[in-house]
Amino acid sequence: MNKFFPLLLLFFLILVGNNKLNAHSVQVGYCYNCNGDLRIWVEHWHANASVNSTTMTLNVTVNNVTTQQTGNPVSNIQNTPVGSLPGCSTPITIFGSCPGQANTYNDWVNFDFPGMPTGVPITIEIVSGNTVFTQDGCGMYPASTGLIIIPPPPTYPDITECGGNGNTVGPFNFP
Repeated sequence: MNKFFPLLLLFFLILVGNNKLNAHSVQVGYCYNCNGDLRIWVEHWHANASVNSTTMTLNVTVNNVTTQQTGNPVSNIQNTPVGSLPGCSTPITIFGSCPGQANTYNDWVNFDFPGMPTGVPITIEIVSGNTVFTQDGCGMYPASTGLIIIPPPPTYPDITECGGNGNTVGPFNFP
């Protein structure tokens, strides 16, 4: 039995090591907030390490002009199912995932794109990530949103702000 123990241990380490090497980012999607800003969500399985420890490179194409951007995520949240991700006023649209792993870990980082033009063709393509948060877990990169058009933010013409009269109104519940 003693002569098989090192082989068994080596097999176990390879098995566990390969699982960790093959799973980092397991799902990517996008949504819009109520200001019309675009938010990219990346599901990973490395819990709450600092978002400053990772970057992701994206190609952003607006009106057929592509720029490459590399940046850090804005935030990192844990234990949040895909349907409960904050900052989304629209349902999330998933555009890349690892079969059998997506919606399993529920740890996410997000990238925000405020001030993107509305009503024009846009494509976001994730090219690569550089750490356990954003490295591809199963060959889904490059992952592309496909052609999207960000809707203009909603307007509420029947709501006005009154100032200086000391009256308090609300709270209001909006759909």
